Amino acid sequence: MNILLTPRKKALLREEIEPVHSLRQDALQHTLTDSMISYVFWLQEVVDLASANPLLAQLIVPDLPPLEENDSYSSKVSSALQACSTYHQENQHLMTILTASMDAGMQPATSFPTVCELLETIKTHFAQIMDPFKLSVYERSLTFDRHNLLAYYTSLDAMEKVHYHVFRKHPPQDLEVSWMMTSLTNDYLHNQDIIQDIQLNWTNLHSDAKAVREIINAHSHRRGRHSRSPC
Repeated sequence: MNILLTPRKKALLREEIEPVHSLRQDALQHTLTDSMISYVFWLQEVVDLASANPLLAQLIVPDLPPLEENDSYSSKVSSALQACSTYHQENQHLMTILTASMDAGMQPATSFPTVCELLETIKTHFAQIMDPFKLSVYERSLTFDRHNLLAYYTSLDAMEKVHYHVFRKHPPQDLEVSWMMTSLTNDYLHNQDIIQDIQLNWTNLHSDAKAVREIINAHSHRRGRHSRSPC
């Protein structure tokens, strides 16, 4: 039997179908492992994916768990749990996307009925292992490679995210500059030109991470052109 749908009913039906249809096309680029670096990028991608859709945004809490118990955060979790129960199909699809992006070692031992519970469990796990000591270890391991600036800046961005997770605030500019200077001085001989250029204008640069990056870019590009020049 054919049923004629009014324009209004067609619009409502489209609103119900489109979120799930678009979700089927989505897959996360980052894989979640037990590394805090993989976690900060993975979580950001999950939040971005959900936030792009008003319905999906209701299924999770995009904020980090507070360092101390917070009624406001608990209320957000309760609302997300209710939304997961209400939008069962969307909950299952988002759950599938998240679990598919997890390394075998991070797969939950027990199944979770809602994507909100799964995500909150993952947040709690990493909140317990991310601390200032691990951040300091990561800071010391940062290496500079002028031939692979993308990887270098990705590592810097990861450090900024880890700092935010540990302290719930973004690192100050002078700390970011300190990270870069430490990585440069670890190989002073090869990075002497960059270091000296920064030191010449240290008063203005010591708290301007963007300007320091511009100097690094300029020297790296200059060195790259020279290395390609014919003898």
